Amino acid sequence: MLGCSAPLGVERVRPAKVLDAGQRSALTSDQLSDTSAHILMTNGLRREATERNAALLRDLAADAHDAELLLTLAEVSYLLGMRPNRPARFEHMAVAALASWTALFHHEASLSLYGPQWPLAMQLHNASLAELFHVAGELPRTQSKQTTRQVFGQPIEIDYAWHAEPWAPDTFELLKPMNRYRPHGVRHEHRQYGIGASLLADRTIPRAGSDLLRAKPPHPQYQAVGVSGVMTDVQFAADQPWPPVSFDMQMHNPGRTSTVQIAGRDVPLAANFTTPLVKTLARNEPRRHAGFGGLVAGTHWEDLAGLYMFEPFDAQRIPVVFVHGLISSSLVWAELFNDLWREPEIRKTYQFWYFMYPTGYPFAYSAAALEQELRQVRDMHDPQGKATALDRMVLVGHSMGGLMARRLATDAGEAVWNSFSVLPYEEMVLREQDRRLVERTIFFKAMPEVERVIFLATPHQGSSNANLRLGRLGSRMIRLPPEMVRSAAQMIEANAGHARTPVDPRRPVSTGIDSLSPNSAFIQAMSKLPLASGVHAHSIIGSESEGQIGEHAQHDWSGTTDGLVPYASAHLPQAESELVIPLSDHSVPLHPAAIKEVLRILRAHQASQSQPAVGAILAPDP
Repeated sequence: MLGCSAPLGVERVRPAKVLDAGQRSALTSDQLSDTSAHILMTNGLRREATERNAALLRDLAADAHDAELLLTLAEVSYLLGMRPNRPARFEHMAVAALASWTALFHHEASLSLYGPQWPLAMQLHNASLAELFHVAGELPRTQSKQTTRQVFGQPIEIDYAWHAEPWAPDTFELLKPMNRYRPHGVRHEHRQYGIGASLLADRTIPRAGSDLLRAKPPHPQYQAVGVSGVMTDVQFAADQPWPPVSFDMQMHNPGRTSTVQIAGRDVPLAANFTTPLVKTLARNEPRRHAGFGGLVAGTHWEDLAGLYMFEPFDAQRIPVVFVHGLISSSLVWAELFNDLWREPEIRKTYQFWYFMYPTGYPFAYSAAALEQELRQVRDMHDPQGKATALDRMVLVGHSMGGLMARRLATDAGEAVWNSFSVLPYEEMVLREQDRRLVERTIFFKAMPEVERVIFLATPHQGSSNANLRLGRLGSRMIRLPPEMVRSAAQMIEANAGHARTPVDPRRPVSTGIDSLSPNSAFIQAMSKLPLASGVHAHSIIGSESEGQIGEHAQHDWSGTTDGLVPYASAHLPQAESELVIPLSDHSVPLHPAAIKEVLRILRAHQASQSQPAVGAILAPDP
C-alpha cells in the first residue's frame, strides 16, 4: 500500500520561521539549501555534501549549462572546502566560485535576477571567491601574473591583475575573508552589497621610505585595509559547458571603485568599509591611553603625535583634517569617519587625515605643529602648488581642536602679541630660537589652503571649567617639555616687567588646560579676530537643555551649556550655519545629528555652495 512518509498538513508559524527555513544554506549552517537538496534528489543522489556527490555533479555539469545544477555544485563544493583540514580546499573553492559565477553570468545559464536562487548564488560566489583568494598563496599579492593550476585533474589558466591602487600589493602579508570578522564599538557596520570577495588585508608598513611619505599611517607598523577581489570573466572550450579552461581575476580598492565590469556587465563591487577601520584603531592599543597620557605626560607621547592618513596622498581629492580636543585622541572620530566613508561621493571627493598631539601642551604650540605638518605634506607632494584640491582644505575641530583649526584660519597681525607684552616685538630681548618659536605661535597667518572650518563644541571664549579646582589640579599634573619651560622663563626674565601675567603665575608658560581659560590672553585676543577672508565656518554645538525641533526653529540658547562649554562660548557670529543639538553633551562628534550635519556641509563644499546664515538650527531627534 502506498502512503506518505509523514502526515500531510499545514501549521501556523511565525513568518520569521518561514524566512529562516527559506534562507538556510551552506552559508548559514552545515546544511544545503532546499534548491540544492531538490536537485540532488532528482538526480538520484543523497541530499548531502560528499566528495562522491561533488564528482557526479561535475560530470552532470558537462552535459549542459543548467543554472540550478551549477548552483548545487557550488554549494556542495563550498561546504566541502570549508571543512577543516580538507586537502583539496583550493580545488573545491575554485569549483564553487566558478560554478556560481557561471550560474550568475553565463548567457546560457544565468539565473533570473528576480528569482530566489540569484541572491544565494551571489552570496556563495562572494564567499567562495574570498576563500579562494585566501588559499591562493602569493598570487593575490602580485602586481600581475598568469599561471596554470590543476583543479581535480583538469588544468585551468588564471590571469590575475592588481588594480587596488594606490595600495602596493607587496606590502600586504595576508588577505583574509571579511566575513570571518565582526566589528564592535561602533554603531553601524557599513557594507556595499554587490559582487566580489570582501577581503581584510593586513598591511606591513615599511620602516624606511614609507609609501605614505610625509604623513604617518594610522598605526606605526600596522594597518588593516579593505580590498575586493572579483572574477571578471570565465572561458570555456567550444561546445563544452564544463569545466572552464581559464578565468580572469582582479583586485580592486572599493574606496576608489564602486562598480566593475563582469562578463561585459557593470555590477556593484562588494565591500566592507567598517571592519578595516575598526581593526586598525583597535589594534593600536597605545592610542586608547593617549588622551590622558598626552595630557599629563606629553613628552612620552610625542612619538604618536603627527598627521595621519588612512590612504596615501591623492592630489585629486580634497583633504579633510580632523583635530581632536583636550584629553582625547583620534578614536573620537571613529563613528564620524565610519559613517562618512560609506558615502560613495564622499570617498570620491575627499581624503581623510587626522592630527594627533599631546593635549597638555598649549594649543597655540600644537596648532603651529599642525601647520608645519600640513606644509611639509604640500612641499613634498605638490611643491609647485598645482594640486587645486589642496586649496580647498576642510578642517574639523572638536573642543580645543576647534581652537587649533581657528588659529590656522586666522591672521593674527600684532593683536595676539599685544595681549602678551606691553613692548613692541622688535624691542623684546629674545634668543634666536625663542624668536622663531614666537613667530610660529604668536605672529601666525591663515593658511591659504584652508577654505572651510567645522567647529564642534569649540570654546571660542574659553571655558570656566579650566579655572575650577579640578581644572587647576589637572593643570598642575601636566609635565611640559623642559625646553619649552626654559624658553618661556628666559623670555620673562630677560624682559622683566613687560610681559603680562600668565593664567597660573607659578608657571612661565600655559598648559593645555590653562590655554582654555577665559582669562587666557591668547584666547581673549584670538576670539576678537575674524576668520580670514574666504574662509567658510560652521558650528555644531551641544546643549544639555531641551529645545524645539525643526530645521529653522528659533530658540534662545543663551545661558545653556553642553556641560563643559557654554553656548555663549561655542557660538560664533561669523558662522554661516549653526546646528544646536538638544539634550546632548560635549561629546558632539559621536552624535548622529552632528555626523549628519558634517555630511551635509561636505556635500555643500563639494558642490562649491555654502548654506546662508539663517540663525540657529535644531537637530532632529536621533
